[in-house]
Amino acid sequence: MAKFFEIFPGVLTWATLLGSPLLAYFHPVWVSVYIIIFDLYWFLKAGNVAIHLMHSYARLKIHSMN
Repeated sequence: MAKFFEIFPGVLTWATLLGSPLLAYFHPVWVSVYIIIFDLYWFLKAGNVAIHLMHSYARLKIHSMN
């Protein structure tokens, strides 16, 4: 199951790049919804990294004073 989560972002990226032009011709609304969800996923992932980065930096500052 862990391997699935390692492969998931790459598969989504390639599916978006290769599948969007083909699927956009037949179902443009589906492609629009998929791309919006994909962008939201990466936005939330970047926000999570930023929050943890700020938290880690604050802990580093606290521990480096000793």
